[in-house]
Amino acid sequence: IARAEFAKADKYAPEKYKQAKEALFASHDLISQGDYKDANAKANFISVIFTNIFTVVFMYTCILIFPTEVINELTELLTIQKFSVAFLS
Repeated sequence: IARAEFAKADKYAPEKYKQAKEALFASHDLISQGDYKDANAKANFISVIFTNIFTVVFMYTCILIFPTEVINELTELLTIQKFSVAFLS
């Protein structure tokens, strides 16, 4: 959460940031109840959300810095990697 706050996730990806915080608090509740399997599932969900948040923040940063051609190439690379990860999972 601290890294997401540092990256200004609440500004660039507010809904994802909210989901991550809620999932984090829910996972803490699950751990305190001894439900480690569901807590682990929540942790995996949080990891996916943070990956999405940092991708969004990265893209916003790139838009401010790089020319359009570079942005398009980065978007294509991220799309290919996302497809590859989804396909292999």
